[in-house]
Amino acid sequence: MVTRHFRARYSRGVFEPLEELDLDEGEVVLLRIRQEPTPKREREAMEPGPGPGSADRDPSS
Repeated sequence: MVTRHFRARYSRGVFEPLEELDLDEGEVVLLRIRQEPTPKREREAMEPGPGPGSADRDPSS
């Protein structure tokens, strides 16, 4: 198995590579998605919140 990294844009339900890929037409690949930081995501990460797992906690405890 060969592993390569490349950037792609998601648009209208399709991932569009931002560079040329050496793949056969119709070839099936496994994607692992890591979103690049955006100013909005960075702001949201800095906002105080309830913390990890808080949605699973019993509010009465």
